[in-house]
Amino acid sequence: MLDPDLVKAFVTEYHQEFARRTADQAARRWKLERQIDEEGRKIQRLVAAIANGAEFDEIKSALAKAQQARERCKLELSELAAVPVIALHPEIAKTYRRQVTDLTRSLTSDEQTTLQAQTIIRSLIDQVILYPRDAER
Repeated sequence: MLDPDLVKAFVTEYHQEFARRTADQAARRWKLERQIDEEGRKIQRLVAAIANGAEFDEIKSALAKAQQARERCKLELSELAAVPVIALHPEIAKTYRRQVTDLTRSLTSDEQTTLQAQTIIRSLIDQVILYPRDAER
């Protein structure tokens, strides 16, 4: 995890995927917003047709379908907006290395601190599973 080349490759790949997903989300959002507007206009036309005396039973069915489609698009749009977007800072590798160095330094500063840290770290570990090198996982 501290190899700068590996971290740089990971961050680069992550940013490329992040950009692709952001573009996909923007395209999907645009399409949903357009569909919501379109269904809204359809609903207005159907209501106007009812007001002008058109056959109510046929229009009622079309109106219900348009309302359902609009609500489905609104729901999908709200779910799309709820997806968290996480970007990695380009200097994440340096920050991580600095934090590991600081942690190592503070844990080895004196024997009492080291013992306390070992106890805490051991309490966080539930189990350790070892596999022979040739075994499949």
